[in-house]
Amino acid sequence: MRLPRGWDPFETAICSILGQLVSAAQRTNLVGQLVRGYGDEITHPVSGETTSLFPGPEALAKSDLSEVRTTAARREAIRDFSRRVLAGAISLSEAQDPTAFRKALLETKGLGPWSAEYISLRAIDDADAFPKTDLILKRALELHPDLDLELIKPWRSYAAIYLWKEFAQTLSKRKKEKRT
Repeated sequence: MRLPRGWDPFETAICSILGQLVSAAQRTNLVGQLVRGYGDEITHPVSGETTSLFPGPEALAKSDLSEVRTTAARREAIRDFSRRVLAGAISLSEAQDPTAFRKALLETKGLGPWSAEYISLRAIDDADAFPKTDLILKRALELHPDLDLELIKPWRSYAAIYLWKEFAQTLSKRKKEKRT
């Protein structure tokens, strides 16, 4: 299994911020609002369709983000994160100390431990990030009380992926059993 890394670290981080405490469907809706509201419009060279690109930190740092129907705190987190990226306080390079990266993320208004770990896992391919405050991971760890995360350092991200996958499969089995 591979880590589910996004292809663009900035986009991945912003999508992670928008995805805090909402469903996957709601996150998708919020990302769509952000892209339509603040991304540059382009015309597809083959189909001729108009679409929008994901906005960069320059656009998001100075915007009020009123086109995105989310909390004021989440809007401020996006603006502050974008400003910090522009100022060089947060590097999105894969070649960096993940611990320092997570620390820099935690200095961003509105980003807590879950966000720092999750963004580190998804944006810079941090193999040891583990968002232990994640509700699904907490439930999965209750099913595996003997799992010592300290023993699997520096590969805890893989444990997170396996635990998320196992929990999803368990939910899927329960739904099938209810239908029959």
